[in-house]
Amino acid sequence: AERDGSTKYNDFEYGSLNTTDQLIKDLQNIDMVLHIGDISYADGYLSQWDQFTAQIEPIASTVPYMIA
Repeated sequence: AERDGSTKYNDFEYGSLNTTDQLIKDLQNIDMVLHIGDISYADGYLSQWDQFTAQIEPIASTVPYMIA
């Protein structure tokens, strides 16, 4: 989800912000992140992939980040 809500299509997208915010707060206690699930829901909008990578960058640049 975008922080400003500009790409909000569904009510559940804000959960992604809560999850990544909490992971960032707890990074000193995390050895790696396993992102389990299908992430290919960008629906043809490149900006959604840009937003996703920006959202996880503070995590993925600090600890190993594996998508499965």
